[in-house]
Amino acid sequence: MESYDQDKKQTEVVKKAYLFSIQAFRVRFMPDLNNLGRLAVNSIFITESLTEMNKKLFKSALNLKYQFVWTLYENIFLRKNTSSPAVWQSNGNILYSLTDYLPNFLSIDSIHPLPLNKQSFVRDFSRFNEESLLSDFQRGDWHNLFLGKDNITDIFSCFLNKSNQIINSHVPIKMLSRKEVKFKAKLWISLGLRTSMNIKNKIYRKFIRTRNQFLYLKFKLYRNKLNHLITLNKRKCNKSDTKNIWKGIKQLVALKPKAYTTPTKIVTSSNTVLTKASDIANAFNHYFVNVGKSLSQTIPKVDVSFSSFLFNPLPRRCFLSPMSVQEIQDTISLQAGKASGPFSIPVSLLKSLKSIIGKPLEILHNLSFASGTVPDSFKMA
Repeated sequence: MESYDQDKKQTEVVKKAYLFSIQAFRVRFMPDLNNLGRLAVNSIFITESLTEMNKKLFKSALNLKYQFVWTLYENIFLRKNTSSPAVWQSNGNILYSLTDYLPNFLSIDSIHPLPLNKQSFVRDFSRFNEESLLSDFQRGDWHNLFLGKDNITDIFSCFLNKSNQIINSHVPIKMLSRKEVKFKAKLWISLGLRTSMNIKNKIYRKFIRTRNQFLYLKFKLYRNKLNHLITLNKRKCNKSDTKNIWKGIKQLVALKPKAYTTPTKIVTSSNTVLTKASDIANAFNHYFVNVGKSLSQTIPKVDVSFSSFLFNPLPRRCFLSPMSVQEIQDTISLQAGKASGPFSIPVSLLKSLKSIIGKPLEILHNLSFASGTVPDSFKMA
C-alpha cells in the first residue's frame, strides 16, 4: 500500500476514484482494519470493485451486514463483529490509500445515463409473429365498433383500446431489470458482446470452484480480448455522438444545473399583495393574456383601411377535401423521426398495419374535421 500526503496526491487519488466509480459498481472509502478490530481512524482506503465478487462485497458493506473489513496477503475479508469468524470474500487489492486528510467514510456513486432505480418498460418482440397480428386485426369489426357513437373522443378511444388490446397480446410490455437498464444505457454493448460477457463469467465461476490455473489463464486471455473489443466498440459508438461527448464533459467538470426560482410574493397594479401560489399564477396569466389588448389600444387610428393594401385577395372561405385511405397510407409510409413510446403503437407495427387500419383512421380524421373537434388523446403530449 502506498500513502499520499495532502498537498501532492490527494486530488489525484480522488480523481482516480471518480474514474473507478464510472466503470465500477461503487467506490468505497473505508477505514483500514488490518489488525482485526483495531480501528485505524486516520487511514482511509479505496478498494477496487470491478469484479462480481467485489460487487457482492460492497453490497454487503453497504447494507451494514459487516462492521469490520481488512486485507491480508491481497485478500479481502469481512467480519460481522470482533468475535465472529472471518469470511473470505475476494482476492481484490487495495489500490490507493489516504492518510489523515479525509473523513472516515465517504461514498462516490456511479454516474449512469439512466438511473437504476427508475422503472423502464419496453415491448417484448421475442415471440412476435407478424402474420398472426395482421390476421387478428383483419378479424376486427371496425365498422360496427363505431356505430352508435357521435363523440369523436369516444370513437377514437374505442379504436385505440381495441388496437392496444390486440397489440399487447402479441407484443406485451415488460419492465426491464436493473441489468437490462444498465446495458441499455451503454449503447456500445451489443448482443454479441453480452453473450461473450456471459461466457467470460462462466469461465471465472468455474475457476472459482476448481482453482485450476489453466482456467485462470483462459479467463484472463478471454477477458483481455473482450475488454479490447468493448473499448473499440465504445470508441466507434461515441466518435460521432456529439451529444454524449458534451454530456460526459459536463459530468466530468461537474457543472451545476441552472437554478430556477419561483416568486413567493408579488404586488399587482392595484397595490394588492399576493402570496398564494394559485393567486400568483392567475395574476401572471391575466397580465399576459391582456398584453395584446393593451397594446392594441395604443395604436393610433388612421383613415386608410388595411384592405387597400391587399391585391388579389383570397376567397372568403377555405374548403378542405376529405382525407382518403391512400393519403393516410402514404403518410404512415414516411420515415419516422420520433419514437412512439412503450405504451403507444410501435412505428414498425403501424407501417405493417397501414392497409388494415387505413379505413378506420379515414373515418376518424374526417369526422374530426367535420365536427371541428380534436380527440382528447391527441391533446396529450
